[in-house]
Amino acid sequence: MKLLKTVQVIFVAVAMSHGIPAMSDMTKSDRKDCSNKSLIAEKIMESRQKGVPMREMMDIAGDDKLMQLMVTSAFDEPRFSTDKMQRKSITDFGNKIYGYCVEAKSKK
Repeated sequence: MKLLKTVQVIFVAVAMSHGIPAMSDMTKSDRKDCSNKSLIAEKIMESRQKGVPMREMMDIAGDDKLMQLMVTSAFDEPRFSTDKMQRKSITDFGNKIYGYCVEAKSKK
């Protein structure tokens, strides 16, 4: 528990020293948009982990450039055989997309 608190303090200090914008700078609409993108990313990775072919997912993505990018990014990640690792991969991918979204919105 003490280690976790130390890690949190270090993270906050590093974030502040590098000028990383606080989540509170994002609007409710921004947070919802990033959350929705994260959920879509998780569904894409879930499909990837279940073995859905890339061509099928790209057909679903259609002309949506962001969805196309998420599909190709999901296929850059390994496919796992255990349920535990698949769930971790899905969550991690959703978090990565959420982080990219937050970063992009902070630069506007």
